[in-house]
Amino acid sequence: LKKRSIDQNVENLIILVDNVDINTMENGPSLASSEKNERDKSIDFHKKWIDVASEIGCHSIRVNLRSDEPKPEKILGNSSESISKLIDHSRNQGVSIVVENHGGITGDADWLVSLMKNINNDYVGTLPDFGSHNFCEDKGELNFEGLTEDCKNQYDKYKGTEKLLPFAKGISAKSHEFNSMGEETSTDFSRMMDIIASSSYEGFITIEYEGAMMKMFGGKGDYLDPHEGVQATKSLIKKYI
Repeated sequence: LKKRSIDQNVENLIILVDNVDINTMENGPSLASSEKNERDKSIDFHKKWIDVASEIGCHSIRVNLRSDEPKPEKILGNSSESISKLIDHSRNQGVSIVVENHGGITGDADWLVSLMKNINNDYVGTLPDFGSHNFCEDKGELNFEGLTEDCKNQYDKYKGTEKLLPFAKGISAKSHEFNSMGEETSTDFSRMMDIIASSSYEGFITIEYEGAMMKMFGGKGDYLDPHEGVQATKSLIKKYI
């Protein structure tokens, strides 16, 4: 992969690490668990991906902080401890640990900001994602028939992105469906680009087009094919940035 990247003039940036058994699709040990043994197993799992990230030239890995722990302050302590241990392994390789607003407690931008401040290290950061379901603070399920969610506690995506940007080491420009004017139907890209342009962020804006996936799962929207969806998202970013 490293050789192919060099040959094609591709710069690798972030590995999105999901600790999931690919055969059973069951979640593996979590960095945010209240069980120390589980946290230790998850730390060892992520260390391997830090090494891979370093080898192919990435500046970061993205981690998830799934937890059934009911107390937010307990999840904060568990996550801070685990990420700090990962940083002890990653800092000498120049690899950072980034946390995406990926639903659940990380969908609460205020909680995620408190995590960044609690760890207080140059090698930890955020990965703001535009998706409404990314800012869903409960365990609502995505409905692929219309991009609606059973989300009882929705954090404002624009305010959330603005709060996460000071700590950002990447941005995920999420898109699903476009209207006849080429505008994304679930996110005001003009507003989002203004928020980004007004911040101190200077890194890449990555494109995460999910429309093709939603179409694959039977969604009834007018979804573009993968390449067209990426190009449509890129056009919006260039239009407004």
